[in-house]
Amino acid sequence: MFEVYDLIPYDCKYIATTILTDFQYILWEVKWRRALERLIASYDGGQNAALTLAQLADDPPHNRPKHQATDLLQNVVADIKEAAQKAILQIQPTVIPEGTFTEVKQGASEPFTSFIDHLTQAVEEQCSGEVA
Repeated sequence: MFEVYDLIPYDCKYIATTILTDFQYILWEVKWRRALERLIASYDGGQNAALTLAQLADDPPHNRPKHQATDLLQNVVADIKEAAQKAILQIQPTVIPEGTFTEVKQGASEPFTSFIDHLTQAVEEQCSGEVA
């Protein structure tokens, strides 16, 4: 998806919210914003030097897709999209837990964030009545 389409900041955020868990999204956004801050620093002295993090990260008042599509230069949109993709690829995948939430244990090499996602999914599944 990232290689095929031109994605404005709004699109990047939307895709992240649909494919990542809530906790993964928080981590993704932190990584993405750090990458965007590096982009801003790299634009220093050039034609994109006036861009702000709010403009690149879909923050108000720059969170209107129509304006993003017309106001951001194509090379900036490509940079934003690349930063979003790299941030997504840094997020650990989530494994769907089996059994009840009390049986979920953190693996020896499992990142804490993945463990939290497994535990959250197990609780949600059990509370929805699918396992209970």
